Amino acid sequence: MTRCAFVGEREQVHEVHMPGSCTLTITYDQGERQFSLALRRNATARQKARGIDGATLTQLTLLPDRLMGIRRDNRGHLLLKAESTIFWVPEKEAEGLNKWLNLLNRLLLASSQSSTDGATQ
Repeated sequence: MTRCAFVGEREQVHEVHMPGSCTLTITYDQGERQFSLALRRNATARQKARGIDGATLTQLTLLPDRLMGIRRDNRGHLLLKAESTIFWVPEKEAEGLNKWLNLLNRLLLASSQSSTDGATQ
């Protein structure tokens, strides 16, 4: 799932649904100019009925240049590298995530060019 309007929204969010009932949520905060990644184990239906949320397994915050993008390893698995942490990306989720990251990359490039243009005038 993607929420990516770029205009008027401070945060851009993309969720990668992993096998084993986990979700990787990637958020880009335009105000802070940083990414946060959270890998969560989703609550079961029984846990949700009791008001229990899923558990956060790992959480990272990093600058845009530390999110390396999706690569294929020598065994053909798709991996998302975030600094020194590697997340496996299911094949069916890779295209949507890659498109989202490319859109964000264009936004970041345009933003850095407009700030550079303003500084040189």
